Amino acid sequence: MPSVSSSSTTNTHSMNTRGKKRQVDGSSDNAELLKTRRIEILTQQRDELKTEREAHINENKKILRKRAVLNRELEESCVADQKRNVEELNMLEQLDGAEERQKNLGIQLARDNLKVINVKAERYENEHDLKSTIYGNSSLDGHAEIHRAVNDLKRCPVCKDDFNKTDRVPLAIQCGHLFCRECCLQYWRMQLEETQNFCALCRKEFEFKENEGVDALPVCQAVLSLL
Repeated sequence: MPSVSSSSTTNTHSMNTRGKKRQVDGSSDNAELLKTRRIEILTQQRDELKTEREAHINENKKILRKRAVLNRELEESCVADQKRNVEELNMLEQLDGAEERQKNLGIQLARDNLKVINVKAERYENEHDLKSTIYGNSSLDGHAEIHRAVNDLKRCPVCKDDFNKTDRVPLAIQCGHLFCRECCLQYWRMQLEETQNFCALCRKEFEFKENEGVDALPVCQAVLSLL
């Protein structure tokens, strides 16, 4: 009888040992499955983050490319604007220089006209004195010619009114001929109506400086000195 009990105890112990082993093995399998699953989840999350990051990088590259294009276009536009401004400034300087030269030329021509008359008058007076000494007489025709030339110089060739220091001030246009202020105002009004202006004496076309009108024309001080 004691031997049977010992054998039964041994068998029971062996069964308990095998059961515990199966439990341990089952727990190990579950842990391994959980570990594998966790690795799969982490790998998936990593791949998703990688894909998202690459998408952001590509989007940033597109934005940078667009910005580079815009910066290049803006730079080219600024360079073009600067070049155009320089060209316009050079053109304005050339126009201002041409207008100033025309203005000075007009003044010089008016002075030259007065000098010619003065030279003729002086020459005539010298000839008249010489003839008076030799022949004892004078030439009335010569006096009349000088008198007529001086009077013509003091008179507006358009309206035929005498120049004065108020509304009939002698003004020199671009070709050098003189007209009174009133007649120049008429020319100015014609230009405002988009009508071409031509000098009444030489028929050369001329125009007034924009936004200045007759005030931009030089006053002939040489003629004023004769008034």
